[in-house]
Amino acid sequence: MKKNKATTEAIEIAAGNELWLGRCYRLGIWLLSVCNCFNFGIVFILVLFLAFFFVHFLFLILIDRFRRKVFRLDFGTATITIVVKLSVFGLQPID
Repeated sequence: MKKNKATTEAIEIAAGNELWLGRCYRLGIWLLSVCNCFNFGIVFILVLFLAFFFVHFLFLILIDRFRRKVFRLDFGTATITIVVKLSVFGLQPID
């Protein structure tokens, strides 16, 4: 069975998003248990979830604007290049 490169990249992006969301959730739970700051932990989890969804939807809007776009995420020592094709997400380009 032949794999589609764009589909594989989209799956890797989704897996990366889920991984970061899980890390944010665990960090918030850690704050709740270790710091014993219930309100701060809840606010921290909510802020991280809102930031995650904001970035996720911003990413989808950018994909909607460009048929094929290369995104470069720079994390200091590591640079990740993501190539996304619009057809992977089933979105139609804006004309």
